Amino acid sequence: MIKAILFDFDGVIAETFSGHLEAWKELFDPEGIVPTKEAILLNEGSSARNIAKAIGRSNQRDFSDAQAIHYAEQKNKIFRSKHRVRIFPEIPLLVEKARLLQLRIGLVTGASLANLKAVVPESLLAQFDCIVKDGDTERNKPFPDPYLHAARQLGVTPQECLVIENAPLGIQSAKNAGAFCVALMTTLPEEHLLKADVLYSNHNELLDHLEALVSRQDDG
Repeated sequence: MIKAILFDFDGVIAETFSGHLEAWKELFDPEGIVPTKEAILLNEGSSARNIAKAIGRSNQRDFSDAQAIHYAEQKNKIFRSKHRVRIFPEIPLLVEKARLLQLRIGLVTGASLANLKAVVPESLLAQFDCIVKDGDTERNKPFPDPYLHAARQLGVTPQECLVIENAPLGIQSAKNAGAFCVALMTTLPEEHLLKADVLYSNHNELLDHLEALVSRQDDG
């Protein structure tokens, strides 16, 4: 029985990729390092320091942990100071529908609390019964820890959670935790999201099918 819905942030709650890409570019341009779309999106859901390492690897650079942490901190400062995100307009409707279905609602993200507070309206953050962010668990996505932690905070089992993701590391994290996972093709094509239980092209499709998804899980 589904008792909770857990949202990823980047690419699910908000369109953030363009802002993140520009911040990484501003940081790395002086060093001749080119942040690629693949390095960022295929590692989305993990921490910024892990994304920094992925960008380094794609440029034949092997960053130490200390370097990756430094780059992540500098990039996040740029992101918070210069970029705003677009909250997907369907999110308030999805939250409202989840409440009508008597589901608990969580946010599970690799973003830092500072980034969230800088770009997300407080009124939206207040809608979540729990928020799991970077630093709340020892391991980030793709490990199951973030979703397991969210389930514990909400007082449900992972099997009672419906996870909304958009990236392979997040899908892997949700499935490793034992949750049912829906993937939205907001940033990546279907070929990268095949490990999800269900795929939808956009938020409207999810909105149309949310009640049926919850009911189907109730039945099985």
